[in-house]
Amino acid sequence: MGYIDHSWSVRAQEARDSGLLPIGELAKYLGKGITPHDIRTVIEPSEWHHTSKYYNETNFYSIEEAEENINRILAAKRLRLYFKKKTKKVSLETYRAKISWLEWSGTRRHPKATEYNDVVMATFLPNDWVRITIDDGKTFRKRLTTTGFRITKLYRVVW
Repeated sequence: MGYIDHSWSVRAQEARDSGLLPIGELAKYLGKGITPHDIRTVIEPSEWHHTSKYYNETNFYSIEEAEENINRILAAKRLRLYFKKKTKKVSLETYRAKISWLEWSGTRRHPKATEYNDVVMATFLPNDWVRITIDDGKTFRKRLTTTGFRITKLYRVVW
């Protein structure tokens, strides 16, 4: 297959014509202040295609699936804004949370991502950071907007 104007492949154009968009364009299409992060936390990409003269792999998302899940996407947005507002205060809140995250290994040239899912203690820090403490005592930080990081459920911790 070929390329259209050094911007995207012919198949990427076919995907656009069939109702699939890259995540940034889908966020603009949905409007309502939805960000790519909000969409990424709710729906998975339908396909990927090569774009640009460097053959980047770009994920394409279904408009139809996004519109079906608009309430879940808006809930993810509200949750993100809630925690953003909450973390600006000096008092840090700790929750028991079910999360999934990626840990990277390998080399820069051959990176390898390993996905983990666990129920952990999550402390929300300022500027969209979360301190995660696993039950074995290991502690690390992730940003709420980090690719591959998702909070699937929160449980209020009662001391």
